[in-house]
Amino acid sequence: MFSKLFRKKKTTKIVLPWNSDSQNKLDIMIGKTPQLFRKSARKLVVETAQIKCLDRMGKIVNNDDLIQGFLHNTPDLFKAPMIKNALKIR
Repeated sequence: MFSKLFRKKKTTKIVLPWNSDSQNKLDIMIGKTPQLFRKSARKLVVETAQIKCLDRMGKIVNNDDLIQGFLHNTPDLFKAPMIKNALKIR
């Protein structure tokens, strides 16, 4: 019974190509994230950026998608430092 409750759901993974500049910026921004959150932050930001790309009917994830991915997944308390870091690497 409990195995059904805790069974991992199968999901379809989105895989879109990334603009090389956007990929570099992702790596830099994730590097500025606290070590404890990097793995989960990268996963969430990448998924959200790809969804934003598909929403705009894009074929390549770009900087706008990346920024939206960060803004969507960053807690309000940490948005100001995230924006500050994003402006530095612009």
